[in-house]
Amino acid sequence: MINSVNGKLETMQAIFPIAKKYGALVLGLTLDETGIPKTAAGRLQVARRIVETGASYGIPKEDILIDPLVLTASAQQDQVQVTLDTLKLVKAQLGVQTVAGVSNVSFGLPNRPLLNSTFLAAAVGAGLSAPILNPGSQQMMATVTTLRVINHQDKDAQTYIEKSQDWQFGPGSQSGNGSTSKAKDARSETPANTVPKNQTEQLRQLILQGRKEETPNLTRQLLAAKSPLEIVNEAFIPALDEVGQKFEAGTLFLPQLMQSAEAVKGAQEVLKDYTAAQGETASNQGRILLATVAGDIHDIGKNIVKMIMENYGFQVVDLGKDVPIEKVVATIQEEDIKLVGLSALMTTTVQNMKATIKAVRDAGLECTFIIGGAVLNEDYREFVGADYYAKDALESVKYAQAFFEQHPEWV
Repeated sequence: MINSVNGKLETMQAIFPIAKKYGALVLGLTLDETGIPKTAAGRLQVARRIVETGASYGIPKEDILIDPLVLTASAQQDQVQVTLDTLKLVKAQLGVQTVAGVSNVSFGLPNRPLLNSTFLAAAVGAGLSAPILNPGSQQMMATVTTLRVINHQDKDAQTYIEKSQDWQFGPGSQSGNGSTSKAKDARSETPANTVPKNQTEQLRQLILQGRKEETPNLTRQLLAAKSPLEIVNEAFIPALDEVGQKFEAGTLFLPQLMQSAEAVKGAQEVLKDYTAAQGETASNQGRILLATVAGDIHDIGKNIVKMIMENYGFQVVDLGKDVPIEKVVATIQEEDIKLVGLSALMTTTVQNMKATIKAVRDAGLECTFIIGGAVLNEDYREFVGADYYAKDALESVKYAQAFFEQHPEWV
C-alpha cells in the first residue's frame, strides 16, 4: 500500500504510475490545494477525483482506499460529524473501501479510550472498512469484538462470550483513569459565580474560567488604574501559568486550555487598541516564525501554539500551512528571525521538515528550531536536525522564554 495521494493533481501524477506498475493499493486523503474541505460534500468531491483519476491510470477502485480524515473533537468538534457523513457518502456513491485513524478524534481530551471506542462504533456504522487503532487497548478491541456480533461476523457470539468474561471497565481500568473527575475539580476551584472584589484577581479568575465575553470589558476598567504591562504581568501571565500547570497535571484539557487562551486574546486586543491610541508600543517578549511544512495542510496544532505564544506576549510571524521551503528561508532572512517553530502532522512530510531546516542552515542563517506535531518525538527531532522538540503548545512557550532570556538582544 502506498501512503498516500490526495486531491492535488501533482501527487496523483507522481504516485499512480508507480502503483500501476507494482500493483500496489493506494491510500487517498480527502484534501487538496485548499486544505481539508469543511463539508462532507467537499470531501466526497475530492474522493471522487482520486477514484476517477486512478481509473484513468488503469487502477480499479478496489485498489483505492479513501481516508475521510478524522479531526480532533477537542479543537474542531463540528468536523467529527462531517467525517462520519463523508464515510456514508463515499460508501454509497463511490463504493470504495475506507480507512481512518480513529484515535485522532480524542486528542487533547480525557478518558481517550472511551471516546475512541464510541467513535469507532459510529464510524463502522457509517461505512468505515479499515480502522487504524491501537490493538493494545482493551476497550478498543472489546468494541471490535462487539461490532463483530452486531455485524453477524461472530456466529452465535462465540468469541464475544469467551472474551467478554475478562473485560473490566471503570475506575482504575485503562478506560477509567479518573481524569474526568479531576477536570471537574479543577474548574470547580474557581466557580463562575465567584466574583473577587479585586479587579486584577477577578480578571485572572475570568481567564481561568475561559469567560472570553467578559475579559475585554474588565480589562478596559483596569486600564483606568494600571498600565498594560501591569495587567499582563499581574493577571494574564499568572492565569496562563496556572492553566498550564493544570494542563500538564492532567486536570485541565485542550478545550479548556483554548477557552482560557481565547479569554486572554480578547483582553489583549483591548490592550493593543489602548497602546496604539496612546502612541505606545505593545510589550514584546520576542519574535518567532511559525509554519506547517510543505506538503502538510494540518494547521490546528500550529494555530494553538500561535494563540498561546501571543498570550504570553510573543510576536508571531505565521506563514500558514503547506509552506514552501524557499518561503521559509526568504522570510527568515527578510525579517531577521532567530527562532522558528515548524509543524508536521504526517510522517510523509517529515522529510520536508528536514529539508527546510537544512535549507535555512545552508543559507548561512543563524536560527534555532523548535518542532512539534502528533507524529513527532525526540528521535524525529534528531533526524530533522532541530534544536528542540515540544510535545505541546505550553512546552513551546517554555523553550521560547528560555531562548529569549539567553538572547535578550534579539527581543
